[in-house]
Amino acid sequence: KIINKLYGDSDREMAYLQRILDDIKDGTLLNKSDESISNSDLREFGKFIDLSKGFKDFIARTKLRWKDSFIIRFSIISLGIKELIIGSGIGEYVDNVFATTFLEKDGKIEQIHKLVTSFSKTSHIIEVVKGRHFNDKMRYEDYSGDYKNDFVIGDSVGDLSMFCYARKKGAKTIAVFKPGDAESYSSSVSSIGDRVDAIVPRDYSENSPIDMFIN
Repeated sequence: KIINKLYGDSDREMAYLQRILDDIKDGTLLNKSDESISNSDLREFGKFIDLSKGFKDFIARTKLRWKDSFIIRFSIISLGIKELIIGSGIGEYVDNVFATTFLEKDGKIEQIHKLVTSFSKTSHIIEVVKGRHFNDKMRYEDYSGDYKNDFVIGDSVGDLSMFCYARKKGAKTIAVFKPGDAESYSSSVSSIGDRVDAIVPRDYSENSPIDMFIN
């Protein structure tokens, strides 16, 4: 509601990042030393992020399980902030993190550098499969991956364009919802529905529905 009031009908993804940037620049958001926030501070803040249950072990388990058959790569494509994601500790487990970054000036965050949006997520999927920039011209047989071997996981309407594109290309798509939350499940069904191959709880523990679906 605050975002809508301040930024009207402007793009919501850009609006929330602009609000964060405004709060940093006017001193509303400060680091623990009451100083302007830097990218290093964002990475420190990331340590307080609670990852989905079993996520790190799921990555390690999946890579181990299929190491003799496939080269397994994990990529995160997020509307969030890259330094926060890396700071959460997940960066060392995955091969790529595509998310919004900020530029600094004199040791403090000054402006948005690279922005990931709902629609640009699709270009990053292409980049992952190609193994190169998404605009590079390549024969499909020269791609580093194959859509048919991909699993695409998301949790909101912000993932719809990515789901639709990946599924059309042959990937398996999975929507996740907060475990034990009927409202979260209903929201996934109503907003994403039959545009994915499965809707499962966001629990990556061994023998969980998503673990069994993929492994």
